[in-house]
Amino acid sequence: MRVREIAVLMILLMIQFMGPFSGNMIMPMFKVLKNEFQVEIFMLSLSITLYMVPFSVFQLFAGFISDLFLGKKRTMSVGLAVYCLGTFLIALSDNIWTFIASRLIQGVGNALISPILMATIGDIYPREIRGRIMGLMAISTTLGGSFGPLVGGYFALVNWRIGYFLLAFLSGLYFFLLQFLLPKGSKSSRKVGVMLNQVKSIVFNFNVIMLCLLGFILFFSRISFYTYFSDYLSMPPLNLGSDVIGMYISATGVGGIISGFIAGYLIDRIGRRITGLLGFVFYILILSLFFTPIWYTCIFVIMLLMGFASTMVFTSINTLVVEISPENRGIVTSIYGFIRFLGYALAPIIAYPIYKYALIHGVLMLSISALVLGLIILLFLKEQSGINL
Repeated sequence: MRVREIAVLMILLMIQFMGPFSGNMIMPMFKVLKNEFQVEIFMLSLSITLYMVPFSVFQLFAGFISDLFLGKKRTMSVGLAVYCLGTFLIALSDNIWTFIASRLIQGVGNALISPILMATIGDIYPREIRGRIMGLMAISTTLGGSFGPLVGGYFALVNWRIGYFLLAFLSGLYFFLLQFLLPKGSKSSRKVGVMLNQVKSIVFNFNVIMLCLLGFILFFSRISFYTYFSDYLSMPPLNLGSDVIGMYISATGVGGIISGFIAGYLIDRIGRRITGLLGFVFYILILSLFFTPIWYTCIFVIMLLMGFASTMVFTSINTLVVEISPENRGIVTSIYGFIRFLGYALAPIIAYPIYKYALIHGVLMLSISALVLGLIILLFLKEQSGINL
């Protein structure tokens, strides 16, 4: 790669890191924020919901704005500006309602960034190295999600506002760096009517539907298990503390970081579908270990391997998504982002009655069943001109 392409990649990786970092940074701040704003936990949980809802919904529009009107660079720049504004307002919040409204603005900004990042990777980097680049993006996401709570806990001890002032500064810095480093690009020269007809064909494209469903399944399976497994570990007979549970969950992040390098290499060497299928099979086998009587003796290793398998599958699917329709990458990644984060949002709700009546083994069966369905879907993806499996 040329020096400019490496510099652009570094900026894109830092922007990718920022999303999950800021999303998870709030978790250890709850106690401080409850005292600061004199509210119960429900109001703070509402701030998470009202971040995730616009983050999911506005992703659906980001690609249309990018491919039909502004182009990728301008859309991402607008997203960074909105994100910077929302983050700055969070730092200045003097009551819970200002805090929540500012989180909503932050979510809208991140929604305009996230899918366009994936599309930009597809535009800039050739197919021969694209798998490795997507692997690095997966590593950046995992690092952001892992470091967010650690850094947030530190700022909670010092001054929680400093963390958000720092994020506002960094997002503003990335905005200016993007102007200098990212190629200008342009909006599509096609007429809106023609583009809308093409959008219709994309929405009803078999492979697009299947890849979106795979994204939904992967998040649904992972979040439904993580949510109730954490609760299960905290109850009798295990009665584990929050610090121990956090350590086990963080092991999945370590596995994801390792997997990002290996999965990216495998994608470029043996193909997208084969790498994804291997990941699915490995994921199913690892989850099945929780049905054995010895799972507790090697829980850290199992969680690490879960993170490895999950990232392996996600990296292969994400690579396919950015390649399925090169001229409409923004639109495809936006639809994909919306659907997969819908799986994230719905997982705890759907899995709750199963956990209530069948406990963790019922949730395990639900997660494994979803992964088996995902494996079957990946097997039946169709070869087409825009997607090379």
